[in-house]
Order: sequence, then structure tokens, then C-alpha cells
Amino acid sequence: MKNMRNVHGFTLTEVLLAVMIVGLIGIALASLSRAASREAGVGRSRITLRNNMTLFLRDLRRDLKKATRVTYVKGDKSFSGTGNLLRIYQGMDSYGNPLKVYNTASNADYMPMKQITYCFTPGNIGAYPVEGSKDGGTIYRDEQTCTANHPCTDTCATTDANKRLTNVKYIPPGHGFTSPLFESIGENNSLLKIQLITEVKGKQVINDVMKETFALSIGY
Repeated sequence: MKNMRNVHGFTLTEVLLAVMIVGLIGIALASLSRAASREAGVGRSRITLRNNMTLFLRDLRRDLKKATRVTYVKGDKSFSGTGNLLRIYQGMDSYGNPLKVYNTASNADYMPMKQITYCFTPGNIGAYPVEGSKDGGTIYRDEQTCTANHPCTDTCATTDANKRLTNVKYIPPGHGFTSPLFESIGENNSLLKIQLITEVKGKQVINDVMKETFALSIGY
């Protein structure tokens, strides 16, 4: 009995204090884990938006580099449905005739004529940043081969295969930064100005903004 009286243990207060400390540490670790997971998700979304924009610009640069005629640049209007942003031609002169490729000094073949149209379909109506803005829009790239017997049409096929950029935000003109904007500027309209915003919403709004100017060697 004497030996048992000399054995020391933890009091109830000490046990409760230890439990409280462990609980606080657990709560802190859980909060840090959630914050890290959230930031990782935001980072992945930013990378996805940037990669999508990079791929879209790659296709656009390639098309403009091969373009021999530009007949339509109009991306600063109000969109109530699908509307064209840009139309260019490859293998066609400024009069709409096919270009010739000379195999020899006297023998020539005609280049195949292609019509490439970029068009935009807005998404759902949103309230930010201004009334009339829309989220979730899509830019499509429609390519047609034109011949005398099968002329190209003015339509732009909005199929899954033609999707080039998704999550495009629409902001109507007159609010500082129009999106999407395809505008011919400069002397002889030799420059193509483009403004775009891609955006995804969640607990945190994530967006990617692009503003770039391309040189049109053939003018417009």
C-alpha cells in the first residue's frame, strides 16, 4: 500500500489539456491541408487556361502566316448567338481568284483555295463585371476547301471537332475591355488586334487575359 501511494499519474486537468492541444494541432494541420489542396487546384486551373490559350494562338498564327486574303474582321459586336470573328483565305488573291504555282516557266497549277473562319458562341448570361457579360463561350475554327463547283459557304460549323478555345468570357463593347475582340487597325488595316479573356468560376474566380497584335502582310 505504501508503494502504491508513491505512484504518480496524470490528473484529469492534465489529460484534458493534452487532448485540447492535440485537437488544436489537428485542426491547424487540416486547415493547412485544405489550403494547400485549394491552391494546387487553382494552380492547375491557371495552367490549363494558359495552355489552352497557347494552343489557340499557335493555330491562329499558323493560319495568318499562310493567309493570302482577309475578307472579314469583326469581333467587337454584341453576340446574341454564333457570330464570325475572322475570315481568311489561303491560295486566293485579293480578287477571289485562285493563285498559280509555276512548276516550270510555262506550266502552272492552281493552289487549293481554303476558307478559314473563326467564330464565337457565347455561353450563359452572367452579371460580372457588367450587365450583359456572359461566361463559358467557345471559339470555333471552321475550314472549308473552295472550288468553282463547290464554293465555300458563310456558315461556321460549331462542332466539337472545330472547338479551339473554351471558357471564353464575353464582355460587350463600351466597357473598357471588350472580349472577344478581333479588330483591324493600323495603316491600310495591316494589323490585327485581339483581346480575349478565358475564365472559370468556383470558390475562386480564375482567369487568363490575352491582348496581342498580329501583322497582316496582305492587309485587309
